[in-house]
Amino acid sequence: MKSNTKTDIVVDYASPCMKAERALKDLHKAMLEQDYEKAIDCALHALAETKLTLNAIKHTVAEKIF
Repeated sequence: MKSNTKTDIVVDYASPCMKAERALKDLHKAMLEQDYEKAIDCALHALAETKLTLNAIKHTVAEKIF
């Protein structure tokens, strides 16, 4: 087993990715029901979760490079 001097930190990308997916599905449902306020809330939630996913990916890339 390889020993590293730095501590490996695993950043979860899957959970916020799945939450973003769920928010988009909820957004679609809200639009079909013409519940536009809920659709806006779902869109904002999807954006937030997507940003968390992006940050997790960037962290992983940075860990691989350095």
